[in-house]
Amino acid sequence: MPKLYACKDCGHRVSRSAERCPSCGSKDPSRSGPRALAVGLVAVFAVLLLLAVFVPSPPSSSSPDAAAGGPILADSSELAGCPNLSARSPELWSGRSDSEVNLRTGPGESFPLHESGQLLPGERVFALQTCNGWVQGRTLAAALVERVFEQSGAERANEMLTFWVRSDLIVRDK
Repeated sequence: MPKLYACKDCGHRVSRSAERCPSCGSKDPSRSGPRALAVGLVAVFAVLLLLAVFVPSPPSSSSPDAAAGGPILADSSELAGCPNLSARSPELWSGRSDSEVNLRTGPGESFPLHESGQLLPGERVFALQTCNGWVQGRTLAAALVERVFEQSGAERANEMLTFWVRSDLIVRDK
């Protein structure tokens, strides 16, 4: 039995080898026509609309959230009224945490967690500044900071090395 196709003009089922549609008399009825083209365009438009609505777009490289899964430290710190210092800044003092402490990308609980996550009990913190009850610090000694800057570049090194932690969770070394 021959395979049947819809007529391009009226939709009646006809053989591919038919020269005319027995229903409407259209020439080459099994070839795509205006109706098939319209149906195809509507289907493509519907798929594009669904993709636009349900698939989130990736962040652009200029987006503040693009670099480390959260706000870039400089932007976040400025919003909170605290200047952002470079990981190259000299430390003011050092201290340690008595327990696991969450690190933030900015001075406040509303800022996302830092990519390194938590400070471990007893881990040394080199404080770069204090601001609004928060400490901006790093855990890497100054002698090793330059190596990270050389390997990763200044922006990425600062993102990786500097973090914010509540000042009451850090015990200063004597």
